[in-house]
Amino acid sequence: MSYKQKLLVFSLLIGILPVLILGGISTKLFTNLVQEEVDLHQQSILRHFQTQLDSYITRLDHMSVSLATNSLILKGVEAGVSIDSIDTSVEFINEIQNMVTNTDIPINITVILKRHNAVYSHLSGIMRQIEYPNSEILKLQWTGSNTFYKIPPYTYQNQSDLLIVRAIPVNSPSPNGILVLHLDMARPMEIVEQTLPAASRGLLVFDDQDSLIASGGDWERADGVYLKEAIARLFSQGNELPGRIEEKGKIYLLTTIKSTSNGWTYVAVTSSQELSAKSNQIEKVSLTLILGICLIWGAVAVMGSRKLVNPLQSLVAKFSGHDVKHHKHDVITTLDRTMHDMKYVNERLMLQINEQTPILKEHALLSLLRGVLSSDSDASRNWRTYTEALQGDWFCVGIVEIDQMSELKQQYKENDLWLIMYALRKLVEEIGEAYRPVLGVSTKPGQIAFLMGLDEPGEEADELTRRFAANIGEQVKQFFSYSVSVALAEPRYGCENIHVSYREAQSFMIYRLTMGPDSLLLPERIRIAMNQSLSELIKIERKIISSMVQGVYDQASDGVGELVREAMQSLHSLESMAGLLVHLIGELETAFQDYGVELTEVIGSDAILQIYGLDRSEQLLKWMDERIIEPIRLHMEQHQVPKRRKIVQAALAMVREQLESDISLQQIADDLQISRPTLSKWFKEETGEDFREHLIRIRMEKAKEWLQHSDMSIKEISERLRYTSVPNFSRIFKQSTGMTPGVCRNLLREESV
Repeated sequence: MSYKQKLLVFSLLIGILPVLILGGISTKLFTNLVQEEVDLHQQSILRHFQTQLDSYITRLDHMSVSLATNSLILKGVEAGVSIDSIDTSVEFINEIQNMVTNTDIPINITVILKRHNAVYSHLSGIMRQIEYPNSEILKLQWTGSNTFYKIPPYTYQNQSDLLIVRAIPVNSPSPNGILVLHLDMARPMEIVEQTLPAASRGLLVFDDQDSLIASGGDWERADGVYLKEAIARLFSQGNELPGRIEEKGKIYLLTTIKSTSNGWTYVAVTSSQELSAKSNQIEKVSLTLILGICLIWGAVAVMGSRKLVNPLQSLVAKFSGHDVKHHKHDVITTLDRTMHDMKYVNERLMLQINEQTPILKEHALLSLLRGVLSSDSDASRNWRTYTEALQGDWFCVGIVEIDQMSELKQQYKENDLWLIMYALRKLVEEIGEAYRPVLGVSTKPGQIAFLMGLDEPGEEADELTRRFAANIGEQVKQFFSYSVSVALAEPRYGCENIHVSYREAQSFMIYRLTMGPDSLLLPERIRIAMNQSLSELIKIERKIISSMVQGVYDQASDGVGELVREAMQSLHSLESMAGLLVHLIGELETAFQDYGVELTEVIGSDAILQIYGLDRSEQLLKWMDERIIEPIRLHMEQHQVPKRRKIVQAALAMVREQLESDISLQQIADDLQISRPTLSKWFKEETGEDFREHLIRIRMEKAKEWLQHSDMSIKEISERLRYTSVPNFSRIFKQSTGMTPGVCRNLLREESV
């Protein structure tokens, strides 16, 4: 089968089979649960009825004790209820009436006055004992231990009430009177009948002698009469009632509960046929719903399989270039092959990305250190990706510089020197793992800059960074044949200040001339070692570098002379002055690298070694002029200016060609394989405009041309010139031309007419 057919069959099976199976099972379970729920509900009703009846009996017992010990009742029993004892009789009657009035129990209170052969009932008043319907109570045996009786309904003829009987006075074997409390069973039975389920036949109550004493519900029909008699007959035989009984071809469910307080048994009877009718109705409705769900799901499965397969076919057609509907292979097979090919291509791309990641990471770190991380550069967008290992928002920048770099250049080839620098960088990062994550990058030959993230500055952070810096020098001497000096700048907040810390660390390196090799250059040590003469040397060195970069070579030569004269007063050693000039050459090499110039190719790789053979200051000055300044001047005049002009011309052409695209200075620099800062500087020198100013001017000229010679709307012009909105385009157009695009269009067209 094809994937579409498999999907349809699977959808039908997974959708319909569970509905049929679970629907059938749940319907049966629900039917059984309904029956169990009815039984539980009836048991709950019976327990409630039992609890209520037991509560009534308990309260009646308390009422009987209260009346049998009441002084007014005792006086009334002693004196009798008659005209002769009117006051006592009134108090006696009022006490009984108050007792009946103040209770919510449906009772009647009767007092048998044995000595006076009379009976008082709060309903019937005074009567003779012979007229009292329950006169058999007089035959009860009264002993010291048996002065309280509960007489179930129908014990005596025409007795439908529950009777609570107590001697007056209490515990008297020869009582003067007998107190009888009548509890009407009709009211509790009515309450129970209202709470019974619709399918229930009714309620039966049996006393502790297995006699039927009360019933409630629908027993008046013929089958009800026979059913009640059948249940009473079974109960009177002393047998435990079954859970179901059949009478006249009908099945009834019996729910039984027995009271622990009085031994009475309560039985609720439910018609199984009526209950089954409801269950059958539920079952029919459930089966109808199941069938409807199956039909709906079948339609959904057919439509869904088409909807799911069609996008796959379109997707495969886009990737493979074939119409899968008429293809001999299945859509999934074709998609699998296509995805396999894409996986192969992605693996190749990922391999290339992994190869380029270290270069991108190094470029991002160098951009951070040199402060050239502009908002539209790739390094700015990705620097957090490459520096995500750093922890904290404060950054500490340090420099590790090899003290014997000139000797190493003489001893090793360029590839070997690269391996040495790589090993030094990895060592710095590995040492940092014991403290905090560290990222290192080679900024120039012989120099490694490292970056450490901090949560916040303070004594603890200062102690950590200083121990780390000191450990670098110790580890390098242990594993390598050379020594290094380590400069550590003050921690600063945010990535935008990393280049400030880097320049500060670079400025510290010049103090190696006074502190010697293998130095740990910390801010506090620099402040102690700093003096006016050394500060002046740093200023002169920076002036020389600035003059060389700007091409003012005579001024740079004068600066070298000033540097040597100032150094003679403070360093007092030709070797120290030579070291100072070597440091100057290293800074020049770093500065010219930003302009695409390799200084070692201009002055020669062995030039620096010659400086240590000079023994007079005049020779140092002459050597700097002839071997450093003059070769750089010739190189820049012969090669750099034509190259600069050629690159700027190419950049101008790219601007004109790509005016309707999202062109940027970084994109042009990448295409021309030159750094963005260098291109920005050359562009300004050659054109007299910043790149952004030039781009806006060219776009506004193109906009004016379209406004005059085309029917394009202002919105269409702004979109073609890559502006995000018409208001933004109009604002820049007005700043550039002094008028809005609409006014400009009208003015230009009037002039052309």
